[in-house]
Amino acid sequence: MFGQPLAPLDPSGLPWAERSALVQKIRAVISGKADDRVVAVLGGEGAGKSWLVAKGWSEEQPAPLLAVFMASEMPTVGAIDDIEALLISKLSSHAGETLTDNIRKRWARRFKNWRANPEPDNVRIVVWVDGLNQAAGLPWHRWIDGIARFLRRVGGRLIVTTNNWHHADIRFAVTSATERVVVEEWSASELKDILDARGIKSDVLAPEVFDFLRNPRILGIAVELLDAKEIELIDELTVERLLFEHIRRHDRDAMNDLSAREFAKELRTHAEQMLERLTKQERDDLTIFDLDKNLGAVSKGRFFEPVAGDGDLYAIRKEGLPLALGLALTGILRKEIRADRDPIARLAEVTEPVNALSETSDVVFSALQISFLQEDCPLEVQAALARFFVGLQNVPDDLYPAFKAFAKRAPAAFLKATYDAAFSRVKLPNARWLIAALSEASSDPTNTTEISKEAGRWLRLHSLAPGPECSATWGAVRRRKRSNWRDCGRNSRRAAPRCRRSSRNSCATIYKNGPEKVCRSFISSRSSFWPECHSRRPCQR
Repeated sequence: MFGQPLAPLDPSGLPWAERSALVQKIRAVISGKADDRVVAVLGGEGAGKSWLVAKGWSEEQPAPLLAVFMASEMPTVGAIDDIEALLISKLSSHAGETLTDNIRKRWARRFKNWRANPEPDNVRIVVWVDGLNQAAGLPWHRWIDGIARFLRRVGGRLIVTTNNWHHADIRFAVTSATERVVVEEWSASELKDILDARGIKSDVLAPEVFDFLRNPRILGIAVELLDAKEIELIDELTVERLLFEHIRRHDRDAMNDLSAREFAKELRTHAEQMLERLTKQERDDLTIFDLDKNLGAVSKGRFFEPVAGDGDLYAIRKEGLPLALGLALTGILRKEIRADRDPIARLAEVTEPVNALSETSDVVFSALQISFLQEDCPLEVQAALARFFVGLQNVPDDLYPAFKAFAKRAPAAFLKATYDAAFSRVKLPNARWLIAALSEASSDPTNTTEISKEAGRWLRLHSLAPGPECSATWGAVRRRKRSNWRDCGRNSRRAAPRCRRSSRNSCATIYKNGPEKVCRSFISSRSSFWPECHSRRPCQR
């Protein structure tokens, strides 16, 4: 699932943390005398099982013939009666040959000679079937036993790779002797060494991201993003961003009929069902679902895991939960825009049941990232998510690098979010993130014009008719001695009563420091009183 090209001899690839003991195990089983043992290479999704087999085979000299099958390529069990024909077809394909009668006869003669001498000093041929769990519906125990018997007669070896869950399902049905090689994810020290070799400082990563990058496939995705300049710094990564990119690469895998778009839709559908359960206060088995035929191959992968003791059930993994809910949230907001409704009002309603999971900030930030990574997501959705996110409590500071990276990538949405936040009657605890992110984004020449134009529009805002709310709020601010008063100098203290006495005069023009100073303070303020004292009309000079 989500396969990546295997090129263990490519010097430009991701550095490999030397696992000499594991590599030696693979070399040992493809050399020496053949027997009827089956080698099962086991590990989690993306742990490096396939890479290990390719690495071990490439280092063995002389290397035996290698016939590689993806699990989805294996025909129905009826073809087990002609394994030789299956292998001839695969071997000729590997050699770049068109399978003619002459080539078929030549390979048949070779197999006949091998059967005549079934105990060579070294293994002649290795058959490697990769990713058994991706075709979980096949009767693999019959395939494994049948191929193992055939290879024993010609001096060959069978190697299969699968995940731990699938192997647990089939191991008791396989009668052939099995040798297991277990592949773990990178250790913390191995990952640090790999990152150091790429010139990447691991100490800037959030703990959960560092732990997630221990998976070799996920680490490969992170390096791809860096090399493609889709991120500038490694600390811009989040677990949800990596999982989203994981889905994007789904189409590189030809072993499953479910496309990346379809898989994301399935994930979103699961999340929508969870939201319905939360709304109805159905907390039992919240993340558990009946096994769907379309998800049979992926239910034991990065996003899902089987439910222990019940093969017909599976659950959304904890690490995939914020992304799934984020996909659902983005879909709901798109629908609000199509219906010409305010997405902010709907956001508060939809996230209310999510609060029970204590993961609101992760879910909303996941949706925010998705909105910038999906194609053609409305700016209103992006701005609504950014504004809503900065209004949440206890937002982790580790998310700020990713937040500001999206502001640099798409400043228009953050400009709208900042404008809307300034006019919000609700205090937004992290509104400073918007100002800081736009400030950093403005240092990029590609964003200067857009941000300057919007700032110029902001600098022409004032109120023609401040109401009683303005008076009350200004008095409260004066009593609290907020730092915003100091931004406009001592004249701002004398402006408040005059602002109350005259509704005809502009609050902006009363300040002796000038309207630009007032509006500039308005832009940088995070207090709720400014919307009461300023309307969305140009300043009068």
